[in-house]
Amino acid sequence: MIYIVECALTVNQSEAVWNRWYHSMKPPHILPTAVPGVSSTQRFKGININPPAYFAMYSVTSADVMSSDAYRNAGGGRFQTEDWKPMITFWNRDLFGNADAPDVPMDATLLVLDRPAPEPLPLGITFQWLPAIGLDRSTPYRGLAVLGNADAARLPLDTVQGLRTFRPVIPQVTRERPLPAAYLNKP
Repeated sequence: MIYIVECALTVNQSEAVWNRWYHSMKPPHILPTAVPGVSSTQRFKGININPPAYFAMYSVTSADVMSSDAYRNAGGGRFQTEDWKPMITFWNRDLFGNADAPDVPMDATLLVLDRPAPEPLPLGITFQWLPAIGLDRSTPYRGLAVLGNADAARLPLDTVQGLRTFRPVIPQVTRERPLPAAYLNKP
């Protein structure tokens, strides 16, 4: 299963301050090692979205992970302060079935497409269609595709209605592949 959290900030927010706060509240290197049932995590920033949107993907074994004490104690499932709530324009938490989170290389783009049902592939891109199975269910189906940055730049992605594009903020973290030290103190 893939657990996805997506949120956007109001336009007058400092991205550096947000990243520093988010990284300290929910350290990406902690979840796959401290929370049973979480096997990977990766954070992204929207590149065609205004105001700035952020996207986090986790591979999880079941919906029970999100209600576990271990997950909540590691910062999951809530903002641990009221300070940021007025500065966030939306916050969705969705659980999707049939897959684990893809590993998006740092030199790649994550394409995200929400639809009422899987559909023919736009621009010849192969999307993996995931049914929403829990939490907010902000869309019935979410399509995910990973393209190298050069391929993404070459295609007219802006012609696909509703397509959101994201770049990794950190590499995918797992128990076997911890977060590289260079990212530990990076805002």
